[in-house]
Amino acid sequence: MNLVLIALLLVIARPLHLNASTGFLRNTAKASFELNTFVPIETNRLVLRKIVLDDALAIFEILSDKRVVSSTAGLEQYTSTDQAKELVNEIVHNYQSGYDPLIFAIIDKSSDNLIGCVGFFGYNALFSRAELGYFLSPHSWGKGFVTEAAQALVNFGFTNMHLNRIEATVFPENSASIRVLEKIGMQCEGLMRQHVMRDGKFRDRKLYAILRDEWQGYQR
Repeated sequence: MNLVLIALLLVIARPLHLNASTGFLRNTAKASFELNTFVPIETNRLVLRKIVLDDALAIFEILSDKRVVSSTAGLEQYTSTDQAKELVNEIVHNYQSGYDPLIFAIIDKSSDNLIGCVGFFGYNALFSRAELGYFLSPHSWGKGFVTEAAQALVNFGFTNMHLNRIEATVFPENSASIRVLEKIGMQCEGLMRQHVMRDGKFRDRKLYAILRDEWQGYQR
């Protein structure tokens, strides 16, 4: 997951910190909205809630699967539960401090199990935009869960965070994720050539986005 465009750093001076253990890039500038009163988001089949410390094992089981991390630009395969515990601790800290990324657990109502995570990265209050990212357990692939969770978070972003633009980046060969982005109304804005380093090689990424007025049009 590409977390921030370097050019923007020169404009808004958003200090970043790379956590070498978890592989997540953390924005050390505060978000301008409160999560203290966050109410879990419910859809037909899912609940999006804050991550808690007890979620570490379930997250490790997902991120230790190479099939999951190979489709992302910002995650490496986890080999230790300590990595997941550190990630969860950092996410919980972000809730309390207001820092991003803001990541939420995807809970399957039928089993009450954590099946993945969805969140916003690179939140930019000045320009009212953020980047959508997600990962899901392979056991839950092909059931429309990511589309359902992503749509719910996009709705939250425009309604509660008052975003004007939500972006997402994806490897061109990741047809499943591209279908998700298109289903939630995102449009492809172009190909970012050799945009990230993955497995020792520079890789292209496609840029998708949806604007507030486009989202409002879909709600009518």
